[in-house]
Amino acid sequence: WGWTCSPRGVIDQLIHLSGKPNDPVVLFIDSGGGSLHTAITLHDIMKALPYPIHTVASGLAASAATLILAAGTTGKRFIFPHAKTMIHPPRLKGHIDADEKDMEIMKAEFAKSKNTYIELIAKYTSKQKGEIEALIAQGEHWMNAEETKALGLVDHIITNFSDIGINLN
Repeated sequence: WGWTCSPRGVIDQLIHLSGKPNDPVVLFIDSGGGSLHTAITLHDIMKALPYPIHTVASGLAASAATLILAAGTTGKRFIFPHAKTMIHPPRLKGHIDADEKDMEIMKAEFAKSKNTYIELIAKYTSKQKGEIEALIAQGEHWMNAEETKALGLVDHIITNFSDIGINLN
């Protein structure tokens, strides 16, 4: 089965599949990222489900999408040889209509979410939080498949679907 959908659609499909707890789900990721809040929500849903979730970077897994890639079941996080990943300090996007007091509140909440992102990336890479902070301190940190694996965001570089247990015959 395969879906191309919004993060909310992915969450709905993952919950729908929870009726088959012995079958792993393969989540192919080709995304430039998006909302940090949404990525953390998807992460939490993935971790609450009773079945393994195999993640595969099939093109680009950048920013928030990198967190989802790394959150897959340990040992079952994959990347194709020409896929890329990118981590960076999360950013507030879009027009914000708020007074100064509300801006301070939003800034504090954003700082908490940024800290959560960095802590989760550190957890999944087995790196110290300070190492991840230093890595992204200068902005976007782009990685090829080898670099992504070396950092610990994925476990395996794959060249075909049978490497992840998908038989297309």
